[in-house]
Amino acid sequence: MNFDSILKNLLENAIASFNTGDYSSLDDFLMPLASISVPEIKNEKVETAAQHIVGRENVYEFWKQINEQFGIAITKTEFLEIGKTSTIRCTYAEVGLIMDLQIHF
Repeated sequence: MNFDSILKNLLENAIASFNTGDYSSLDDFLMPLASISVPEIKNEKVETAAQHIVGRENVYEFWKQINEQFGIAITKTEFLEIGKTSTIRCTYAEVGLIMDLQIHF
Protein backbone atom coordinates (compact mmCIF):
# COMPACT_ATOMS: atom_id res chain seq x y z
CA MET A 1 0.00 0.00 0.00
CA ASN A 2 1.48 3.38 -0.97
CA PHE A 3 1.66 6.48 1.22
CA ASP A 4 -1.32 8.22 -0.43
CA SER A 5 -3.50 5.13 0.05
CA ILE A 6 -2.54 4.91 3.72
CA LEU A 7 -3.39 8.60 4.29
CA LYS A 8 -6.69 8.27 2.40
CA ASN A 9 -7.63 5.25 4.52
CA LEU A 10 -6.70 7.13 7.71
CA LEU A 11 -8.81 10.12 6.65
CA GLU A 12 -11.79 7.93 5.70
CA ASN A 13 -11.66 6.28 9.15
CA ALA A 14 -11.48 9.70 10.85
CA ILE A 15 -14.54 10.89 8.90
CA ALA A 16 -16.44 7.75 9.91
CA SER A 17 -15.57 8.44 13.57
CA PHE A 18 -16.76 12.04 13.20
CA ASN A 19 -20.06 10.88 11.68
CA THR A 20 -20.75 8.39 14.47
CA GLY A 21 -19.69 10.77 17.25
CA ASP A 22 -16.90 8.41 18.31
CA TYR A 23 -14.47 11.26 18.94
CA SER A 24 -12.27 9.39 21.40
CA SER A 25 -11.23 7.09 18.56
CA LEU A 26 -9.61 10.17 17.01
CA ASP A 27 -7.17 10.60 19.93
CA ASP A 28 -4.34 9.02 17.91
CA PHE A 29 -5.26 11.15 14.89
CA LEU A 30 -5.54 14.61 16.47
CA MET A 31 -2.75 16.13 18.53
CA PRO A 32 -3.69 17.42 22.02
CA LEU A 33 -3.24 21.02 20.78
CA ALA A 34 -5.12 20.47 17.51
CA SER A 35 -7.08 23.45 16.31
CA ILE A 36 -9.91 24.09 13.89
CA SER A 37 -11.09 27.27 12.24
CA VAL A 38 -14.77 27.41 11.42
CA PRO A 39 -16.12 30.16 9.17
CA GLU A 40 -19.38 31.89 9.94
CA ILE A 41 -22.15 29.62 8.73
CA LYS A 42 -25.64 30.92 8.19
CA ASN A 43 -28.21 29.16 6.11
CA GLU A 44 -31.77 28.01 6.72
CA LYS A 45 -30.61 24.96 8.72
CA VAL A 46 -27.36 25.99 10.47
CA GLU A 47 -26.17 29.19 12.08
CA THR A 48 -22.86 29.57 13.89
CA ALA A 49 -20.36 32.38 14.33
CA ALA A 50 -16.81 32.15 12.99
CA GLN A 51 -14.63 30.43 15.57
CA HIS A 52 -11.06 29.28 16.13
CA ILE A 53 -11.01 26.38 18.57
CA VAL A 54 -7.78 25.11 20.16
CA GLY A 55 -7.32 21.83 21.98
CA ARG A 56 -8.50 18.36 21.04
CA GLU A 57 -11.08 18.17 23.86
CA ASN A 58 -12.46 21.61 22.92
CA VAL A 59 -12.74 20.49 19.29
CA TYR A 60 -14.59 17.36 20.38
CA GLU A 61 -16.96 19.45 22.50
CA PHE A 62 -17.67 21.79 19.57
CA TRP A 63 -18.37 18.84 17.27
CA LYS A 64 -20.64 17.28 19.89
CA GLN A 65 -22.62 20.54 20.24
CA ILE A 66 -23.10 21.07 16.50
CA ASN A 67 -24.09 17.44 16.01
CA GLU A 68 -26.65 17.70 18.82
CA GLN A 69 -28.02 21.02 17.50
CA PHE A 70 -27.94 20.41 13.77
CA GLY A 71 -27.34 16.70 13.13
CA ILE A 72 -24.25 17.40 11.03
CA ALA A 73 -22.69 14.43 9.26
CA ILE A 74 -20.38 14.19 6.27
CA THR A 75 -22.38 12.49 3.51
CA LYS A 76 -19.88 12.75 0.64
CA THR A 77 -16.16 13.36 0.33
CA GLU A 78 -13.86 14.29 -2.51
CA PHE A 79 -10.14 14.05 -1.92
CA LEU A 80 -8.67 17.14 -3.57
CA GLU A 81 -5.13 16.68 -2.27
CA ILE A 82 -3.49 13.87 -0.30
CA GLY A 83 -0.14 14.42 1.35
CA LYS A 84 1.56 16.38 4.12
CA THR A 85 -1.28 18.85 3.67
CA SER A 86 -4.49 17.03 2.69
CA THR A 87 -7.62 18.77 1.46
CA ILE A 88 -10.99 17.04 1.43
CA ARG A 89 -14.21 18.55 0.10
CA CYS A 90 -16.96 17.49 2.51
CA THR A 91 -20.65 17.56 1.75
CA TYR A 92 -23.09 17.79 4.64
CA ALA A 93 -26.26 17.13 2.63
CA GLU A 94 -28.76 17.24 5.49
CA VAL A 95 -27.81 20.83 6.32
CA GLY A 96 -26.99 22.09 2.84
CA LEU A 97 -23.24 22.68 3.32
CA ILE A 98 -20.14 21.96 1.30
CA MET A 99 -16.86 22.80 3.04
CA ASP A 100 -13.21 22.08 2.38
CA LEU A 101 -11.35 20.43 5.23
CA GLN A 102 -7.60 20.88 5.35
CA ILE A 103 -5.45 18.66 7.58
CA HIS A 104 -1.73 19.15 8.17
CA PHE A 105 0.31 16.09 9.05
